[in-house]
Amino acid sequence: MTFKLDRVTVSRDQQVVLHDIDLQLPRERLVGIIGPNGAGKSSLLSVLAGDLKIDQGQVLLDDVSVAGQPPGDLAKRRAIMSQQPGAIFNLSIKQVLELGLYAFGHWPVPERERLLLSVAKTMGIDGWLSQSLTSRSWGQQQRVHFARALLQAQAAWHEQGKAWLLLDEPTASQDPWHQQSMLAAARDLMDWGQVGVVVVVHDLTLAAQWCDELVVIKEGRLLAKGPCRSVLTTDQLRQAFGQDLKIDVRWEPLPGVIMSR
Repeated sequence: MTFKLDRVTVSRDQQVVLHDIDLQLPRERLVGIIGPNGAGKSSLLSVLAGDLKIDQGQVLLDDVSVAGQPPGDLAKRRAIMSQQPGAIFNLSIKQVLELGLYAFGHWPVPERERLLLSVAKTMGIDGWLSQSLTSRSWGQQQRVHFARALLQAQAAWHEQGKAWLLLDEPTASQDPWHQQSMLAAARDLMDWGQVGVVVVVHDLTLAAQWCDELVVIKEGRLLAKGPCRSVLTTDQLRQAFGQDLKIDVRWEPLPGVIMSR
């Protein structure tokens, strides 16, 4: 019950952005993808989602190739929140959330409404449902898109008994309280069982606090993968982000990573 990348290579504009990636991601683990800017983290997430065509290798979801699967079928198995969601004009926040249920239109309306309202309450946006998305700040819009992906993943779980939630820097524009609440919501979904979460994250302290495993990407190559504590070391982080960095990784009393030059 995994995502598996087998010797995956991806090019964009005649430039290789992922080189020969071999990777297996288990369910019921919160896996963080970290690395410097331009390393290929978002490309890797898009490959997992089936949104980015690969040049070589294969991507398997539960031993079935992602390539060629109808979008509606993929939507019932995985939900993705992109770093920069496509422009949405003249839609209310409720309508944006309903996009997460597009693949589940065969459900009875009351069942869809119940799940939508439950997720909206969880994310503290239930009072916004009639408002236009563009009336909210960028950080608030980001929370709405997170809620949409969370809603889709919950629907997938209800229908399939399993799901994946793929998140590209979901906390980038959030204050500390909402950073914690969003990752807590992802962790709570994992507790349902047979749910995997993959999150691209720049904040290494958040990674230390929430991730079970980390994948480190640099220049499109897999630099390291493993349990959080074995990856977040001074040597590994210097390899990824710069040998001249001063790095202090702490686990007590709370996890945290401090870097300076």
